[in-house]
Amino acid sequence: MKRYLSNRGSCSGLFVIALLALSSFGIRSAVAADQQDAVSTLDRYVRATYARDYEEAYSHIATSDQRVKDRASYVRDRGAFSGFALEIARVLASYIELKPIETWVIDGQAKIRIKFVVPDAGKLASMLHDWDIDQLDGLSGSERKALLADIDSLRQKHGIEMVQGEDVFELTKESASWKI
Repeated sequence: MKRYLSNRGSCSGLFVIALLALSSFGIRSAVAADQQDAVSTLDRYVRATYARDYEEAYSHIATSDQRVKDRASYVRDRGAFSGFALEIARVLASYIELKPIETWVIDGQAKIRIKFVVPDAGKLASMLHDWDIDQLDGLSGSERKALLADIDSLRQKHGIEMVQGEDVFELTKESASWKI
């Protein structure tokens, strides 16, 4: 009978260890998911900012910063793109490579250091009518398609010069989402 109790005690001990391991895995999974959510928010913000899509970027900034400047002022003051210029900038933003190097998440605050590679929009300026919004909007449908095709062709041939760098961003958790 002692042997039976001894085996049973070992089984319950193993069960407790397994339960602790599973709960620890659940906590680590939740932390990893939280980190991934923060990085995802940062990725969307960086792409929107690069494209000068400040309407979109504004939705990713913290409420405390939104209180300082309303959406219309934020967009106007930064010189947002619109029309076909915005469309082109969004295409170029889709080529951004963003890699988190270090991510710290503690008590609803995150600090993320990223390494990025972005298209050098200045090197494409001559091809893009020097980013003149009126000229770009004045292009015909076929001219727009040709321009986008040229950009895609350059990308496929690795002909778009890229700029590399690192930066650090701080995020805060508001309700269930991360904000810059």
